[in-house]
Amino acid sequence: LLVCAALADYTPKKSKGKISSGKEKLILEMTPTPKIISKLKIKDAALYLEKIYEKCKTSITKGQVLLTIAHTGDRNYIKWLNNLLYNVNNLHRANKFKEKEEIVQGIAIGLGIFGDESSFEHLLYIAMPYFSDKTQELAKKAIEKVTDNPAKISLDIILNNPDYETKVNALLFTIESNSPEEDKINTCKMTL
Repeated sequence: LLVCAALADYTPKKSKGKISSGKEKLILEMTPTPKIISKLKIKDAALYLEKIYEKCKTSITKGQVLLTIAHTGDRNYIKWLNNLLYNVNNLHRANKFKEKEEIVQGIAIGLGIFGDESSFEHLLYIAMPYFSDKTQELAKKAIEKVTDNPAKISLDIILNNPDYETKVNALLFTIESNSPEEDKINTCKMTL
């Protein structure tokens, strides 16, 4: 294994003809392989990862690719991940979500890595008991990274979102959150 790892850092020089077998010694002249990894920009990988995601067959692989996209740090993908989760949530509400939750978990962790407030409402739905305990927990952890005061964002949802179920979920989440008591009370008052 060590020999293979060492050889991987080198490229054999071209030789004329075929390398004959059966000799007692084989001498290859090698040169160091150029290190292209350091020249690649990690953010540039997100575009290729998105294409890979579209071709993935299993939920586990899709979830891992989504997580890797977040690790690139390309903030242009926040909206893309939010849209994916929005679509998942809508399919779930209509009982048409057929994938396994690894996809949702990958999105939740990824949105937590980005920590952008625009993800709060999408994460809120998967933090409710519609999904497995693991998915709910990952969504709650992501929300903690998105905002340190869910009550304020929840209030905006309660006042502006026409969906009654979303309003109730926002209020319930606020009550259980680590938001300051004063903000929790204010959100409850405004809801009434």
